[in-house]
Amino acid sequence: MVNNGKSVNVSCTEKRAWLEGVCGKTILLGLTNDATNFFYRAMHDNEMGFYDADSYAWLNTLFGYDIGIENARNIIKWLYENDQNAFEFNAGNKGTLENICELELGLKLDFTMFAESTPIAARYNMPEKA
Repeated sequence: MVNNGKSVNVSCTEKRAWLEGVCGKTILLGLTNDATNFFYRAMHDNEMGFYDADSYAWLNTLFGYDIGIENARNIIKWLYENDQNAFEFNAGNKGTLENICELELGLKLDFTMFAESTPIAARYNMPEKA
């Protein structure tokens, strides 16, 4: 995820406090530092809602790397407009996501690291694609 510099000097405690103010404590129970940092950057720095930020994390987990916030926004928007959501997709939907990305959205994403089995949960510290 592109870090636009807004969150560079903000502690994890401050990020968690901001997230609690936006989402409430219940949603944040058990959130790791990686997840706190991810949600803060997505929501605070990049003005994404919680559900979309979580969808972004799930897409990253499936792809095996950080697909970038704009790519995630485009995919999530297309899915929403077509009565679908990112959480409906798993390792078995690689071909469907390839078609959506390439044919519907014109996105050239790398599918070589796509999950071979469906992850149990989203990962929040995915590497950026070089």
